[in-house]
Amino acid sequence: MSQSANEVLRQAQAYLQAGRPQLARPMLAEYVRQFPASEEGWLLLSQAVMEQKQKFDCLQRVLRINPTNAEAQTRLRRLLGPPDEPPPPPLQPLKPSAPAMAAATSAAAMREPQAKSPHADRPGPSNAQPEVDSLRVAAQRTPVARKSKARLTKAQRIIIGVTALVIIAVIGLALVMVLTSSNQTPSAPAVVAALPTATPIFTATPQPSPTERTLPPTWTPTPLPTVTPTRTATPYPTLNSTISAQMDKIEQQVADLRGLSSDTVVPRRLIRKTDVEGLLKQMLIEEGYLQTLPDLARSLSALGLIKPTYDLMKYAMNGLADNIGGFYIPWLKELFVIGTSFHGVERFVFSHEYDHALTDQHFNIDQLGVYPDCLSDSQRCAAIKALVEGDATLLMQEWLQQYAGPLDYQDIIRYRPSSQMLPEDYPPPYVSRDLAFPYEAGLQFVQYLHRRGNWAAVNKAYTNLPASTEQILHPEKYVAAEPPIEVAAPPLTDTLGSGWRLIDDDVLGEWTTYLILGSGADVAAQLDEKTSLAASRGWGGDHYQVYFNDTISQTVLAAEWIWDTPRDATEFKQALLKYLDERYRGAKLDRASGNCWEANHQTSCFFVKDKRTLWLLAPHSATLEAVLAAYPDFQ
Repeated sequence: MSQSANEVLRQAQAYLQAGRPQLARPMLAEYVRQFPASEEGWLLLSQAVMEQKQKFDCLQRVLRINPTNAEAQTRLRRLLGPPDEPPPPPLQPLKPSAPAMAAATSAAAMREPQAKSPHADRPGPSNAQPEVDSLRVAAQRTPVARKSKARLTKAQRIIIGVTALVIIAVIGLALVMVLTSSNQTPSAPAVVAALPTATPIFTATPQPSPTERTLPPTWTPTPLPTVTPTRTATPYPTLNSTISAQMDKIEQQVADLRGLSSDTVVPRRLIRKTDVEGLLKQMLIEEGYLQTLPDLARSLSALGLIKPTYDLMKYAMNGLADNIGGFYIPWLKELFVIGTSFHGVERFVFSHEYDHALTDQHFNIDQLGVYPDCLSDSQRCAAIKALVEGDATLLMQEWLQQYAGPLDYQDIIRYRPSSQMLPEDYPPPYVSRDLAFPYEAGLQFVQYLHRRGNWAAVNKAYTNLPASTEQILHPEKYVAAEPPIEVAAPPLTDTLGSGWRLIDDDVLGEWTTYLILGSGADVAAQLDEKTSLAASRGWGGDHYQVYFNDTISQTVLAAEWIWDTPRDATEFKQALLKYLDERYRGAKLDRASGNCWEANHQTSCFFVKDKRTLWLLAPHSATLEAVLAAYPDFQ
């Protein structure tokens, strides 16, 4: 191992000892991506991540490398402790991804549309959205998280309940056998048949009860629950020999276009549209993601991106799927296309999803620290997802132009997918825009690289990953290797006192900064597109944290940005002040040291210092002043 690699571990360990895990996380996530067999790297990362399911995953990886690692065994015992143990402070959940309808009109113009046969299982009404070339998509932030303690407890309850039923059945059977021994009437089959059965899409691996949860001295990770749940037989539409042969052909076409060999058989399935919501929801349940949604909603509400009452369930499910009609799950290595037949649209979607499978085979996208759980900051994960989805979207366009037949064209050009896999009546602007980011911005990013060096240039990006949404929005900054500036955030737990817990500790990036200004939940406070773009363009780096008090149901937000120049900071100041004035309806406070507003049990202030800006939100002025004291540069 190189000296520089050892230095990364030493620096990360120093950050952890100094109580600054937010600085160690991105370093360690990149380190384990480069050295996936590093026992020490995964062990340190387990200390840097904050959410229990992330710690569990990292410790599992340590024990796969070295099953006798005593520290990992001890910490894993604690994570697998009895259900009544107090849970660790939760970290921000990650937002899930879904793909794009590529612009197909220019290519479709080469062919004359002909008669169309309907396909009832396709997602979305036929008249819901504009033409195929409108590039409406859904995506991002999230991948889903690992299994949690709450889910294990549920499994325990199921086991106990089933065990009780079996005991009752056995006792009943014994009584019946005694009472009926004279005529030898066999009653056992009737008792067993009467037990209720169920066939879920996924079946959790049973876990021992809390009193049985002990680890032997030479424990190995084999008995632990894994990321991939055990599946039961699900009635997917049958892939007959004709459909399988067509899929084989498209796989070869995608491999030829992409310049990558295909050496692994990928499970591929057709799935009925009516089964999609249940499957996606079950995936979220199996991965322990649903319980993170309340804190995610509190964080997004504090940032002004959603209303407090908005239900994030559909957002989370749409983050797993592509609105055009399919999805590829990296950690399961499975490909899904929605439909019961396999015509133009399904073939088109298959080319997109198989590109994901192919790039996963060659570049291990499930090992990039993004899928299923983001192991660093969310905007870095958003940038990597944009690379992955932009890759598949550009490939899908090339497949359409070079391999689609006349019947494919007439099928695709008339198809009108909804903007989301599972449509909502009135999704917040943030939801629609954020879900679309990896496919719209990602396509432009990959096209930029492709123009510079064809697919070889895109391939290189997987070994030199984009580090920020700024690099995705401005590809020239990626080529120039302009990194985001790290901004340290002071811990506020002691400042706020008891009752407050950290629910979000992350980086907004240029993209989410832009959404705060122009796509917030308060439509009256939204700034125009030109102002929002200009104000966020000088982004250099940021760090924000959100704390929540469950007793009083109040939130504290602290977000600090650093800008490329003082002029950029001033431009953002003017934009954010206008936004806050509209958001709080002009309820401005007379305060000498900052621009402040107070309304709806919230006090919000904004401060500027050279190239840096600070936005604070608290339930009242006294709490805000205490938080401000932790940022002495803005006094």
